[in-house]
Amino acid sequence: MRFEAQFPIHDQFNRAPNLDVVIDYDGKSGLKATAIESKFNEPYGNWPREGLCEVYLQHEELWSDLPNLRRLAEELSPENTQFVALDAPQLIKHVLGLKRAYGVKGFRLLYLWYDAPGREVVQHAEEIEEFTEILKSDGVQFQILTYQDVIWNLVKNQRCEHQKVVDYLTERYL
Repeated sequence: MRFEAQFPIHDQFNRAPNLDVVIDYDGKSGLKATAIESKFNEPYGNWPREGLCEVYLQHEELWSDLPNLRRLAEELSPENTQFVALDAPQLIKHVLGLKRAYGVKGFRLLYLWYDAPGREVVQHAEEIEEFTEILKSDGVQFQILTYQDVIWNLVKNQRCEHQKVVDYLTERYL
């Protein structure tokens, strides 16, 4: 397990985006890693959303096996006008870096987010759904999970030695 893991997208790029958590596997199942991008309050409010830099589109080799994601990247470059709550350009960069490291079928990207009431949440959920369909159409394994789902799973599968932690999480976040 690695935190703030970086996966370079291309040798000519100076920086690689940080993924919150990456869990590497032995590769026997075909899946080599699960990468987690976690969002708590970033989707809500007036956080700046930048588009995808056009330099990513100049490297055709990045997009092999990802024609639908490339079309989306073209729409988001240089401005991100399609997604307001979801940072789709950031997720695209993660997919490109993970694809370079593991191949399209060698990883799963998990998007972990905090659900809450309100219009912004509805918009965020709709944007996640749209983005998910694009990734699935290219064969990218993309999974969505809320913090609430994680906590409920802990409640259902709790062990006595962790009861205090589970109680704290339940009281604070549910």
